[in-house]
Amino acid sequence: DEVTMPGYQLNKKIAELQEIITQQTLAAAGIDNSKSLSEMAQEAGVGEEEIKAAAAEAGADSKIVSQLFDSKSTTKMVMPKVELPA
Repeated sequence: DEVTMPGYQLNKKIAELQEIITQQTLAAAGIDNSKSLSEMAQEAGVGEEEIKAAAAEAGADSKIVSQLFDSKSTTKMVMPKVELPA
């Protein structure tokens, strides 16, 4: 089968697919996506400093971990928009 659609509609469908896959992956891992990182860490009994240390060992920037803890909004992964030729 062949599907023809404009680029903006394709981007919309890709975003919907990403959201579905993310929800399924989180559900399969037993993660409640309505909770923030700090709430999940608190429930697990892990402090922000422990997570920063683990992130630093893994090569991540501790400033980014701080931003994730300080952020009150949810952070989502976003795929770049698809630019189709004319």
